[in-house]
Amino acid sequence: MFVYRVAYRWPNGEVEGFLGIGAEKDIAEADARERIASRIRILKQKGLVPSNAIFNEKALITSEEQVTDEEYGIIQNDWDSRVLMDSR
Repeated sequence: MFVYRVAYRWPNGEVEGFLGIGAEKDIAEADARERIASRIRILKQKGLVPSNAIFNEKALITSEEQVTDEEYGIIQNDWDSRVLMDSR
């Protein structure tokens, strides 16, 4: 089982960590991207992001060098909480 850790930078500058899970690395990566896309759809339904919001490949955060220490802490907390949710 593979776990793919990635983060996303929202248009307002906030960051959020996402986990993808799969039997192979590429499946886990695709799962993480789908989870981001799903989150965008949910936020659109709630009116929390513009109705024309779409997944932006350039907003993916794939290395620590792309974030501040504070942002990395936020992302790490997201990853930790998602591991707990996925294990239930």
